[in-house]
Amino acid sequence: MSKGPKGIIRDVSPNAIVISPAANGKLFAQIHVTHNKQRKWRMGHSFMECDRDMCLVNQKANVETPADWMEEFRRSRQKPSPFNIVAMEPHMFQNVTDYVKPFYRASCPIATRPLREIVFSQDKPQLFRYRISWNGPMDTAVVTKPVGKKTAATLQPLRSLYQQRLPIKAAKYKDLQVLKQFCSTEAQHFFESLPYDGMEDTREENSDSEISEVSDTE
Repeated sequence: MSKGPKGIIRDVSPNAIVISPAANGKLFAQIHVTHNKQRKWRMGHSFMECDRDMCLVNQKANVETPADWMEEFRRSRQKPSPFNIVAMEPHMFQNVTDYVKPFYRASCPIATRPLREIVFSQDKPQLFRYRISWNGPMDTAVVTKPVGKKTAATLQPLRSLYQQRLPIKAAKYKDLQVLKQFCSTEAQHFFESLPYDGMEDTREENSDSEISEVSDTE
């Protein structure tokens, strides 16, 4: 899973599941890969299939909320089929990294710089195939590690990471309340509803102030 800290998702899988508003309105991509093949790696950057998918998205579109982005992703591709948009809820994000860590090696078992082609497939998830020349034979490397009965007994089940939306900084929330005047009414409501640090304290202070004003008028 990859996530964009403040904006749209950079990477989307070739068998795409694209994207969701979640937690605090940020966007996330969930990657479902059945077969991924990367060729012609270049120093510094590789143009992958997910980059090609993102080229279809009009990143200059007039969008203001995650719902707008979801609609933009949906209409950005029609052939062979539109992207499947999944609206993620906070409880749907799970501790996948911690869960799979005992099963996989901590570092890549081969040198990556000379690679010319690398293939991952769901048929053999324990390894990947690669070659270091354009026309050479394909070699394989194992990325998993053996898990004994003791380790298997201590494995924790997948669990939800969040039960509610994550708060943003109070200063950022304050800035958004100023900037929202340039947005549509729907977007203004969205930015007003964002949770932020100290929100409960602010509500209590406002409640106390209202009670105090009522008492003064009486």
